[in-house]
Amino acid sequence: MYGRWFDWFASRADRAAALSQAAQLRDLVSLEPTCKWAKLTLAHTLARLKAALRCAAAAAARGVGGLADEAGRLGDEEAAHLAELADLDPLRKGYYASLLAAH
Repeated sequence: MYGRWFDWFASRADRAAALSQAAQLRDLVSLEPTCKWAKLTLAHTLARLKAALRCAAAAAARGVGGLADEAGRLGDEEAAHLAELADLDPLRKGYYASLLAAH
């Protein structure tokens, strides 16, 4: 019982931290649109957040589509940033393509 509560609590804390970090990184990307490190960190943060939301959606009762929809939206945003990174950093295009394939 405690283990399930701890997993739930940790996933909520991780989601809150990832949401906060994603908001800050979105601001940074809007200020520096060609900064590949900000975009890459945002893409990784969105992937972590998407995974947490998918786990929460899977654990939730059937009929709750909000978390799955949000995970899909974050996945689309992640894919867009990875595509932009491939254009900004052509030497690592294969790396970004592999991240996008795992998307």
